[in-house]
Amino acid sequence: MGIRTRKTLMSSTAELPAESTGWKYGGGFLVTADGAASSSFRRVWPVGSALVAGLLLAACTSSTGSHQPERPRSSAPVASSSGVSSSAQAEEQKLGAQAKAVLEATDPDGEGFVASGEERVRDGVHTQAGLDKGTAYKLAVVCAGSGEVEVSFAPPTGTASKVVPCEGAVAFVRFPGSPDLLVHVRGKVGSKGMIAWRISKV
Repeated sequence: MGIRTRKTLMSSTAELPAESTGWKYGGGFLVTADGAASSSFRRVWPVGSALVAGLLLAACTSSTGSHQPERPRSSAPVASSSGVSSSAQAEEQKLGAQAKAVLEATDPDGEGFVASGEERVRDGVHTQAGLDKGTAYKLAVVCAGSGEVEVSFAPPTGTASKVVPCEGAVAFVRFPGSPDLLVHVRGKVGSKGMIAWRISKV
């Protein structure tokens, strides 16, 4: 393939056999069977060399550009599966430990113990302990943080609800038990912190 041009044969190539077939190289020209000579061999080859060199240079440039160094990725703030940041979790653990310590100090022997737990103020306490009907119980509540929580029962037992400030002090509420009784401790609007609670037989 390539561009072929013909040129009148010069005297230096006039003696080439006329019966020769195909292209032959003589005196710097390509010679055909009819005695004509072409200088296209000289003209085409430099162009082909430049084309190949250009393609190799482009391939090297493309390969070099495709391996750019990766930029460092910024780390996102750490959060738990519940959407609470690590700093908030640390504060909740601190307040929870404070509330639990105060609660345990009020009854170190655990006499009459039925159930206990710790909850965030925003989640509140909602427990059904399967209490004995006609038996008297005592609920001890400690809220550590800010704001207030309210203690209530469902269905109503005749015991009035009680508001407990989140100041780290214990509050007691006595109530009659029943198997289906639900004990609620709900945080007031804007309140936050931790609740420690315990139900005991009187």
